[in-house]
Amino acid sequence: MKFDETTVETLQRDITEETGTCLKNQALLDVQTVQARAKKKGIDYHIIALIYKGRLSNDNVKISAEHNAFKWVPLEHLVKERFDFDAKRLIKLYKQK
Repeated sequence: MKFDETTVETLQRDITEETGTCLKNQALLDVQTVQARAKKKGIDYHIIALIYKGRLSNDNVKISAEHNAFKWVPLEHLVKERFDFDAKRLIKLYKQK
């Protein structure tokens, strides 16, 4: 996050930089926290995640050089994926809003 950005501006910039597309109709879905330790460095960290719901402006995703792959995951399969966040809670919130 850049110093003078709002969270939504950061979200939009990051999506554009990492996927080559834009996010529209974004809305804050949830706020979750994760506490963990970076194993190799022995550093404790605490993440506060602002989780947004939105739509990409198009499906023509072009990932940035910092990534080597991406995949679309059907909502019902999300709980099988490995995330640091509560996927079951996010699915429930997503369906409610």
